[in-house]
Amino acid sequence: MHLKSGFQRFNKESCIGIPSVSGAVDKTLIYEGKNWLEKLGYKIKLADNIFDSHRYLSGPDFLRAEKFKKLAFNKNVDSLIFARGGFGVLRILEYFDFSMFKKFDKPVMGYSDNSIILNLLNMHCGLETFHGPNLSCIKKNGSQKVLDLLKGQVSQIISESPEFIRRGSAQGALRGGNLASIASLCGTDYSIDLDDCVFFVEDVNEPPYKIDRCLAQLKKSGKFKRVNAVITGDFVNCGKEEVVFEIFREYFEKIPVLHISSFGHGDINDPLVVGKTVYLSSEENIVRYE
Repeated sequence: MHLKSGFQRFNKESCIGIPSVSGAVDKTLIYEGKNWLEKLGYKIKLADNIFDSHRYLSGPDFLRAEKFKKLAFNKNVDSLIFARGGFGVLRILEYFDFSMFKKFDKPVMGYSDNSIILNLLNMHCGLETFHGPNLSCIKKNGSQKVLDLLKGQVSQIISESPEFIRRGSAQGALRGGNLASIASLCGTDYSIDLDDCVFFVEDVNEPPYKIDRCLAQLKKSGKFKRVNAVITGDFVNCGKEEVVFEIFREYFEKIPVLHISSFGHGDINDPLVVGKTVYLSSEENIVRYE
């Protein structure tokens, strides 16, 4: 499948749409992110449901899906950045027909629960998407690489200082995101295809046994049979880092596993291009796009 990359449409004076498909938002954080982007020169269009609340969700399921599609196909909206993560995307997938996105080529960025949509757009539509800050944390996570992406630039080098947990070299299409969210798709029609991929994962507030459980669920669903390598990001408030790494070593005995502390729920959340081919090598101590 030919990959479509619309990242150059992240540019000054473009209009960024802000869909809210997951958890109910914090109004202060939304306006903080909105003001930050507007000062950089971008126009912002918030989803109609941006401040809706239904329990812990940003509105009823059908409405969240419809408002996402409304923004996505708005001719005056050039790109999308999700409002926040949390939980909720799994509940709305039945309202999506991804065939309607076949010609969709707008850049889409977010993470956490929204990594589900990032991967499905890549799988079903051939669209490179961007695992990076949601609006609610974009000011805090506004690193130079985030600023570069917003100008339509992506560095070929992902990391020149990866920490290899299991050494080796590999390449493959980059897919993944939030571990608990990806694992929740097992056994559904929306399960992520990891064949011939480099699987990248991060999480927050999940103790080691829950990380273990997610990996076990993915493995027993056959998802790891053809994974080429694994990149771990930040696992914030997930117990001792060495325990988390030990769990990953147990699940991936024959392929490279490495850690990059520059994406996830930590202070740095540099963008990663979902669907783009990456090369990694412990001998060269490098992770880069091909």
